[in-house]
Amino acid sequence: MVTKSLWKNIYRDIFSSVSRFLAIVIITALGAFVFCGLRATAPDMENTADKYYKDSALMDYRLLSSVGFDEADVEALRELPLTEYVKPAYRADVLVSAPSGGGAVRLHAIASDAEEKSINDLIFIAGRGIENDGECLIGSATFREEIAANIGDIITITDENKSETLDMLATREFTVVGIVQSPLYITNFLGGTDIGSGSLLNYMYVGESAFDISVYTELFVVAADKGELSSFSDEYKDLIGGGVTALEDFAETRAQIWYDRVYNDALAELTDAENTLSEEREKAYSELADAKQKLDDGEQEIADGKAELEANALELEAARIKIADGQRAINDAENKLAQYEMLLTPEQLTEAQTELAAQKTALNTARKQYTDGLTAIDEGWKKIEDSEQEIADGRAKYETGLRDADIEFAKAENEIADGYAELAEVKVPTWYVYDRKSNPGYDGFGSDAGRINALALTIPVFFFLVSALVCLTTMTRMVEEQRTQIGVIKALGFRRGQIMFKFMLYATAASVTGAIIGIAAGILVFPVTIWDAYKIMYRLPAVELGGNVWIIVNTFAAAVLSTVIPTYIACRGNLREMSAALMRPKAPKIGARVLLERITFIWRRLKFSHKVTARNIFLNKSRLFMTLIGVMGCTALLLTGFGLRNSITGVAVRQFDAINLQDAEVTLRDASTGFDDSELNETLAGLDCSALYYRKIQIDAVSDKVTSTTLEINLMIPEDLDSVSKFIRFNNVRSNEELTLKPGSVIITEKLAEWLKISVGDTVTISTIRTDGGNRKASLTVAGISENYVGHIIYISPETYERELGDAPEYDGVLLKFNGDFERENILTSILTVDNVLSALDISVFRSTVADMLKSMDTLVWIIIGSATALAFVVLYNLTNINITERIRELATLKVLGFYEVEVRRYVYRESRVLTVFGMLLGLVGGIFLTQYVIVTAEVDNIMFLRGAITPLSYGLSVVITLVSAEIVHWVMRRGLTRINMVDSLKSAE
Repeated sequence: MVTKSLWKNIYRDIFSSVSRFLAIVIITALGAFVFCGLRATAPDMENTADKYYKDSALMDYRLLSSVGFDEADVEALRELPLTEYVKPAYRADVLVSAPSGGGAVRLHAIASDAEEKSINDLIFIAGRGIENDGECLIGSATFREEIAANIGDIITITDENKSETLDMLATREFTVVGIVQSPLYITNFLGGTDIGSGSLLNYMYVGESAFDISVYTELFVVAADKGELSSFSDEYKDLIGGGVTALEDFAETRAQIWYDRVYNDALAELTDAENTLSEEREKAYSELADAKQKLDDGEQEIADGKAELEANALELEAARIKIADGQRAINDAENKLAQYEMLLTPEQLTEAQTELAAQKTALNTARKQYTDGLTAIDEGWKKIEDSEQEIADGRAKYETGLRDADIEFAKAENEIADGYAELAEVKVPTWYVYDRKSNPGYDGFGSDAGRINALALTIPVFFFLVSALVCLTTMTRMVEEQRTQIGVIKALGFRRGQIMFKFMLYATAASVTGAIIGIAAGILVFPVTIWDAYKIMYRLPAVELGGNVWIIVNTFAAAVLSTVIPTYIACRGNLREMSAALMRPKAPKIGARVLLERITFIWRRLKFSHKVTARNIFLNKSRLFMTLIGVMGCTALLLTGFGLRNSITGVAVRQFDAINLQDAEVTLRDASTGFDDSELNETLAGLDCSALYYRKIQIDAVSDKVTSTTLEINLMIPEDLDSVSKFIRFNNVRSNEELTLKPGSVIITEKLAEWLKISVGDTVTISTIRTDGGNRKASLTVAGISENYVGHIIYISPETYERELGDAPEYDGVLLKFNGDFERENILTSILTVDNVLSALDISVFRSTVADMLKSMDTLVWIIIGSATALAFVVLYNLTNINITERIRELATLKVLGFYEVEVRRYVYRESRVLTVFGMLLGLVGGIFLTQYVIVTAEVDNIMFLRGAITPLSYGLSVVITLVSAEIVHWVMRRGLTRINMVDSLKSAE
């Protein structure tokens, strides 16, 4: 039981040594501030983002297809056990014009069914929702002025869009009625596109009626059985990972169903067309044959008519001759009758005249018949001429009909042949299954939180270690100061536990006070400050604090233990001594020669005051080591902060200026080569740029030491090894010599080599899916380890790839490097007009994204540096204060002997400065190793920081801050030295 008098003694100790108590409070608060603040930041960031994702019902999966989706696909997807809700949607990338300019935006449709379950809910920044056709909402995540818009502005979809895009839209002019934030877009980089300059400038939401399309363009899926799992938990990642696998299998099945349906329907249509063509051809040629037969019959009839007319003409000619002969006979008869009329009797004359009249009548009859015959023949020839014209017209019509029939049937046959050719080219459509990681903002935010969490597992530990060492020194000094009091209390009958409780309570009170202050400041300052820094990149609600009970408990425990344990260690030795020994002053240490005295050529040249300083430093080894360790720890933390900043901020510059030298990266729709993609090559030739075709495949890679990894590893096959150095520089990690990619081996990036634990000359085993669907493995020799900071890549030559993996590479991408002055947007716009180009990424945009992502850690690093600076000041203050307190009788004696104030200060500060300098030098060395350790620990899977990137400025700043902190402490301690009472100090032992 602790008595009332002991409690009073405890209170008196606290209030009589406020500076010491406050030193422990501040040191503990700094440790708790960094420890709790850093540890709480990542969970607060993740919890805030997770709450936003849940409140906005962010999709878990997103499906795209090369042919779109129909209702059957949607219903089949809804039947899957892993899906809770499926939302079909429309989207299109379009070029628009706005009052502020124009560019590429992504157009989304909002469901018209108000009762439909929500997904990807929008947050309204201003305005209202869509109520009428021709209205739209525009995204607030606009970081470029080209497409910024205000409520009431008119946004028009331009004629520059592709015809198939315009065909999808029923409305092309929209009035902005609201400004929104979508959970699909939480970062500056909104994504790539195959129009405009290759990058989206904003996004828009319109009503479903604005789209005129028979299939859905994308499907959003909410996963079943996820409950309240955090979006960043391993359980959620495992659930979604399994769901992606299942959806990929489902996608293969549905794609095959679509192919079978389309193929069979098209084949049936072609078969029906063939049958119809055969029937129509048979009917048409039969009718043409009948017509030809009629024409032939008509020609025969004409020929027969001509023969008959010619025969009749001959008969008429004979009749004409006969008529002419009859006329002559009549004429002769009339002449004779006139000549012999007088000789004939009346009866003979009458008879002769009657016979002559009869002959005339017969002749007239014959003449009329002849005339009629001529008329009939003329009419017959006229009919024949008309018939011949009809036959000629019919023959011409027949020939034309036959020719037209041949042409039409040939055309139909060609169309059917083309249909079969197109049918042969129909392929099983490609479905793309994405989870939330496909969203660059989502994945990038998770990586950022992971980096902060990794730092939280390293940096705070060193803060607490330094705090524990300083607390050990402080409490040891306190116990030494109260030896006599401990002896008296012990002699009065107080037990060891009660006496130790006094010091333990003192330390606990200081540590608890410091922990409360540090935890409160840490959980408020770190998350809010770092969140504000990341808001430059991300569009998320304000950070929500809380939910860090275990972190607070752990911080409390660490803070208290880092003070209580050193206190226990400091008390244990003294409490073992007898009361009588404790009440006597502790015998001074036996004098000894220091090591420096044995180095005579140095020792002889030292002044007396310097020799005293050297002896004081080396004879009090505990103070020596504590000061060195304390200063070393602070300097090492400072250098680590600056070095971490150098390593992080230098990644983008090193990656995109010294390693990846290309200016743009093009993705092709269909795999091609540099020799047969003529349209793209012609376009590139006109743009004065160099091109390197390549193939990038996601693979698995293992080694003898590591048999499995979860890394995203890419195998890259450049088409032309001679020109690859223009685009990618392979630098040896150790010697910085440039490596060459040669057939028969591979070059592997540095961090992947660390993961796989392999060196140059070792073997890496890769496995990839072949074009025929099979899986193929190959063991390859590592010829070089190349410097790389973003992603994990294995580089291989085309010959080696084909020989080892059995497939000739099909190149699906092109790296571009522009040779002269160029307008990036104009060039990328020209490239995107090529039919085979799917997208074109401006590397400067990607570089800016990476740089912004890494730069946002600057605030965190500066907080660490500021905390390390404060720790350095407090540590130096505490150690200097202890040094002065321990030697107060010595300093009083110096003042009695006539030393001036400035001489006393020099006497004391000289030791402090020497130890500060040596501790600082040790800290610089230790800081190099600590920086490397922290960098490696803080890295995430696909990012590597610069190793050994500490700049001379960082060394200089660490030195300056340490020295300035020491001098500030010296200035603060001047008052304490001046106020030393010589009489009281010399009588202190009594």
